[in-house]
Amino acid sequence: MSSITAHFVPGRQFNRTDVENRSIRKPLLQEQKSFLDQISRRYETGYIVGFLHDSASVRSVFAQISKNRDFKNLTILVHGSGGAQIFGYEECKDFAISAPKLALTFAEHLLVIDVNVDVQIDLMWCNSATDAHRHNFARDMSRQLTKAGLPDVFVCGYTGFVLEKGKVRAANGKFSCCNSPSQEAFKSHDDLHQHCSLADARATYLEGSLFEDAKRRLSVLHPAAVLGPGW
Repeated sequence: MSSITAHFVPGRQFNRTDVENRSIRKPLLQEQKSFLDQISRRYETGYIVGFLHDSASVRSVFAQISKNRDFKNLTILVHGSGGAQIFGYEECKDFAISAPKLALTFAEHLLVIDVNVDVQIDLMWCNSATDAHRHNFARDMSRQLTKAGLPDVFVCGYTGFVLEKGKVRAANGKFSCCNSPSQEAFKSHDDLHQHCSLADARATYLEGSLFEDAKRRLSVLHPAAVLGPGW
């Protein structure tokens, strides 16, 4: 095995008791399920999922990674709702995570991985690499990882609102970027609405600085770029 992909979502894995006691709101469960469904659609087999607010879950993911001695590339995909400053779940602010906090969550485990492994962290949410009110999650996370002793970790984010192509939660799980968070804007083809592929909107940071800029930096003026829609 030359490469490993691991996925993380905010929160913890909710059980039946949580639901029956109504201690977890139904919209939050639906939001988390939508991210888990996206992962399963795009990666049919061989993926690992961890929950960022459950330290045992995070340890378990990295323990599974460490069992493989022959891999050379590790890709960590982080899924959630958010913007340039924080991410988590729109339906529950208790699971919000800042760039420094996420960096330190991973740094603890990445520091013990073989130095010859190339690590890339992909922040799969809206405006995770947009410059907004002095915030840029990908850049800020890269800076914190460098301070923590991990200057060689690549951090990728996106310079627009990440939308699934076609209908919401489209069966093919394909995405693109737009300068507005609405599905209606995604369908529009006028001068006001800018669109591009997910790959073209990806920006990469290394050692806290821009390593590879996005091919398209969308003109994101929507206030949701900072915290995300619904925040």
